[in-house]
This record gives sequence, C-alpha cells and structure tokens, in this order.
Amino acid sequence: MCDRCDGFSRRFRVEGREYRDLIRQLVELTNRNGIFKMLSGNVALEEILQSQVWPDDLLQHTFRCTNCGRMFELSFNTYHSSTAVWSVMTSEGPASVQ
Repeated sequence: MCDRCDGFSRRFRVEGREYRDLIRQLVELTNRNGIFKMLSGNVALEEILQSQVWPDDLLQHTFRCTNCGRMFELSFNTYHSSTAVWSVMTSEGPASVQ
C-alpha cells in the first residue's frame, strides 16, 4: 500500500468537460507536490489547458508514483469518445524507486 497514490489506484472515467479539471489536478500533483512524475505524453499538459479545442485526436499520458513506482495511464480519444479513462498500468514496484 502506498499512502501517496492509493487514492488514484482505481480505474475511472471522466467526461470530456471534466477532463481539463483532471489535467489541472495532475499538473499540481506532478509539478508542485511531486506525487507523480509524468513519464510520457503526446501533448504537453499545459497545452491542453490553454487550447480552446482538443490539440490532438488522441491524448495519452503515463505517470509514475514517485514513492512506490506504480504506473498510471490517462487516455482520451477525443475523436471517437467523450470520455477519458484513468487506469493503473502496474501495481506497486520496488520500494527503492527514485
């Protein structure tokens, strides 16, 4: 169990209009709180927040918990869906994750 990311360890869906709110939270958790590290993303999170339209048909980002190494994915097919999906990619990793 990881006290930093357990609250994010379930799969959930977010409607498109709430997606930018989730992105704002992830920017906070990544840049300011250091709970997550973004490992990859096809579009910068800030670009999503600043754009009036979706900057790509597929928005996909991978995050890692800086405490336990658990990995998460946020994906949103803006062309075919109105719902984004947050999911756990891996369970907790080694306790020595840097």
